[in-house]
Amino acid sequence: MEHSEEEIKKHIEKIDRAISDKDIISGIHNYCDRWCERCAFTKHCAVFKMDPRNLEDASDEGEQKLFEELSLNFAAMAEMLRQMMEEKGIDEAALSEYKKPEHIESEAEKLTKEYSSKITDWIAKNKELFRELMVREGMENEAMVLAIDDAVEVLSWYSFFIYVKTRRAMDVDDEPLWEGITFEEQYHDNLGTAKLTLISIRRSMDALSFLLKYMPEQESEILDMLVLLEKASRLINKRWPTAMNFKRPGLDE
Repeated sequence: MEHSEEEIKKHIEKIDRAISDKDIISGIHNYCDRWCERCAFTKHCAVFKMDPRNLEDASDEGEQKLFEELSLNFAAMAEMLRQMMEEKGIDEAALSEYKKPEHIESEAEKLTKEYSSKITDWIAKNKELFRELMVREGMENEAMVLAIDDAVEVLSWYSFFIYVKTRRAMDVDDEPLWEGITFEEQYHDNLGTAKLTLISIRRSMDALSFLLKYMPEQESEILDMLVLLEKASRLINKRWPTAMNFKRPGLDE
């Protein structure tokens, strides 16, 4: 979808206004779990404010507007990146020749990838069992139905997210510190991502442990997945021992 220079310029101005809003907390979106429906900080997030998927119009016309906004977002971001590179004197041609070193998958990534596959399959094959459990437990306690449904939602949401964030947290070369900066400054993004990953793992482990109480027939599979998450958590903590001290903008302040 083509956009005129004027359209892109106006959209960049719109992005600038969103970022400069007094309620916006800079960088709050960098280390969140992207679960906007459950987030209490959406009014402080420029990404949420600019995300066209939050449009209320669900009609065909609204869907078309969504695609147009997404396309315009990409075009505006590309132009902003071009301008930034130009200001900093970055040679776009030389940058395109850069080849990122081959990624070597860490043991933590292998564990979370295996967990992702297992939890996805487990949820898919036990949908009927979850319904039966909610009916059985909900006969006397409606809150229990909500709790069971919530646990399954948590597991579904983080099923693939944990692996993706583990990869990002562990994707770093063991190179010496850059001159004049601290370990935390050089590996700022890795530390923040590691904390988010550890939080996501803990939430998933809590959800699995909760379901284990009511699904004893699933004990073997649930324990197997808990072990995978526990091992991955230990490895991430070993690689980034100060991760939980990281202060995520807005979320931990």
